Amino acid sequence: MLGRKKEVSVDVDKDLKAINEFLSRSSDKIKLLKKLAKDVGFLRHQEMMLAEKNVEKAKKKVFEEMIFALLDLLKQYSFFQLDVDISGERLKRIGKVYYQKLKNEFPDLFGKLKKEDRMFFE
Repeated sequence: MLGRKKEVSVDVDKDLKAINEFLSRSSDKIKLLKKLAKDVGFLRHQEMMLAEKNVEKAKKKVFEEMIFALLDLLKQYSFFQLDVDISGERLKRIGKVYYQKLKNEFPDLFGKLKKEDRMFFE
């Protein structure tokens, strides 16, 4: 049928496992991103120091290193951001499942939580 959204089957256990695995791996990814960002910062400092001097060959080398370091940081950051987005979508799907369950099976609790402004997964 046209215009109808296809219902997505949600495997809560599978999604929770994937989110937990992502979070377990995230510290290594964040360490890498921090190191790459630090490298870019160091090269930027070198670039600024060389700007005051008349050493074109050194400026060019630092600039080239800066470009490659920045590209590496951007690439790794985009991979990390994609992983975060995927985990966020998984979490939203789980939230929708429990939102519907709460609304249908526990309407009194649903009403109470609605009034307390705790419903983050609408």
